[in-house]
Amino acid sequence: MSPESTAASVMRDTLASLPLFNPQASTIVVDGSYASIRVEHGHLQIEDGSPDRRRVLRLIRAYSRGKRILLLAWHGIITLDAMQWCQALDIELVMFDPRMQDVILYGGKMHNDARLRRAQALATTNEHGLAITRYLLGEKISGQRDLLTLMERSVPRADELCYEIEEAASISACHRLESEAAVTYWRQWVDMPLQWHGAASRDIPAHWRTVGTRRSSRSQRSSDSQAQHAITPTHAILNYCYRLAEIETTIALRAVGLDPGLGIIHRDMQGRDSMTLDCLEAIRPMVDAYVYQLIGYRTFTRKDVRELPDGTCRLLPPFSHELTATMTRWRNAAAVIAENIANLLRPATASGRKRTLTPLTGMNLRRAQATIKATRGIEDRLGNRGTTIDFGEDLPRRDIWLGRYHASVQAIPTEQLVQATGLSKRYILLIKRKERVPDPRHWPAFERACKSQHKRSE
Repeated sequence: MSPESTAASVMRDTLASLPLFNPQASTIVVDGSYASIRVEHGHLQIEDGSPDRRRVLRLIRAYSRGKRILLLAWHGIITLDAMQWCQALDIELVMFDPRMQDVILYGGKMHNDARLRRAQALATTNEHGLAITRYLLGEKISGQRDLLTLMERSVPRADELCYEIEEAASISACHRLESEAAVTYWRQWVDMPLQWHGAASRDIPAHWRTVGTRRSSRSQRSSDSQAQHAITPTHAILNYCYRLAEIETTIALRAVGLDPGLGIIHRDMQGRDSMTLDCLEAIRPMVDAYVYQLIGYRTFTRKDVRELPDGTCRLLPPFSHELTATMTRWRNAAAVIAENIANLLRPATASGRKRTLTPLTGMNLRRAQATIKATRGIEDRLGNRGTTIDFGEDLPRRDIWLGRYHASVQAIPTEQLVQATGLSKRYILLIKRKERVPDPRHWPAFERACKSQHKRSE
């Protein structure tokens, strides 16, 4: 079968299985051919599909802020006023080809902070680079360990690797620990079975019946994209969700003022967003957990995936459109990661104050609201009005800790924190992994340690 006939066949299958638009969805997928996005009577009019089977969706301004529009269509038009309509409402237009290689983003928020980008560029030459590497790869390894525990798979050295990466002396040492963990981690996935519908189970390729190995024979060069060469359905799903998470991470980095291309863990490479891939490392275990649960309960059919002549897998709608709904999950995860990295890198102001900004999660606003409510509750009790307001102690305390101290604490070596606070090494590691929040009586000690670390870095 020629590539042209294969492309025509995939297009035919796609057009025949497009689901109806969901106007309440946070992510709108525009697929098929002859797509059109334009403004009519103040509303955004979206049309796609085929000439004989059109899908039409009209978005209104009041309920459309912050949506994502993914453009998978082969042909079509976007008018200038439609692009301006989207930009005014922080709607991201995301266009990528069917192989998910080239991505174009338009619209949405972009924070311009030259001082922050300069600090990002210099991070590999100072202690911030190592702190960020420990944080991101530590999140990845601990997330993989937790998922393996959920899988009931016993892996030696899982806890040790989490502790060792917290104390790693260099970025290269972190790389070695992450590579060791990855080999063991993906080995546990290989023999997991997939459930196939009765009729489909008889004629599917044998290697589709299990998850299979992470790397395929199609990936010969280091620059090859895994998303282009997945030869089993599970890895095609993983790569698709990774790409969606990568898009959300790029959007989050731009929104906080970081450059998606200036990496720390991944080296600079033309045409690659290395910082995006750095932050994605911390999100990958969340994607893996979602896919693990998906293959556990879903029964697949031949309409979900297609094998191309080169042996790679292509996901088909409506299944591929169902996966795009996960972008909200990855958006929330990317927001936390991007804010933490930005707050760690952000230089101090002229007065020497280091600001903590949370434009994506709104953590600062939530913390301020919790403080105001708690203050009002105290005033009510002191005023003897007979009114006692309980706003919940745990949530505000955790929010305050994560928003004010956690990112800075990540940059301080564990042994130094043990000496400064008197807490045990194990408890400090649990705090760094967000599994514990220290009692407020210890916060002044953490704050002094953060200020001391900041003076050393200057």
